[in-house]
Amino acid sequence: MMKNLYNNLWRILVAGFLLVACTEDKGNYDYRNLTELEISGVDDNISVLTHNRLQLTPDFGTSALPDDRYEFEWKVINQDIENEVETVIGNTRNLDYEVTLNADVYTLYFTVTEKDTGIYWQKKLYFDCQRYYF
Repeated sequence: MMKNLYNNLWRILVAGFLLVACTEDKGNYDYRNLTELEISGVDDNISVLTHNRLQLTPDFGTSALPDDRYEFEWKVINQDIENEVETVIGNTRNLDYEVTLNADVYTLYFTVTEKDTGIYWQKKLYFDCQRYYF
């Protein structure tokens, strides 16, 4: 008698789990295709003299959204490990910057962030800033 009770309870328990497992899933499945940017049109190694203009015009390929859908940041970081300093030198797609940095070797990051999703793409460049002698 007790064995039948346990068997019946076991069957009810398994049937309950199966019923719950088969209910309709009401999850959020609003899928959309992501835009893939390919940042190009900018050399990976850049050399410029201090007090000259650094002008860069990146290309994003054919799948890019309009520029107003993105945020842009051009940031340089000196390569001195003991005294690393980050400096933002632009917030537009095309960079037009009068070089006021000290003569040094920098890493230049160009970051493009899609405003709606927060997804970002980044291009890393090497930037050699040399002293301009009059």
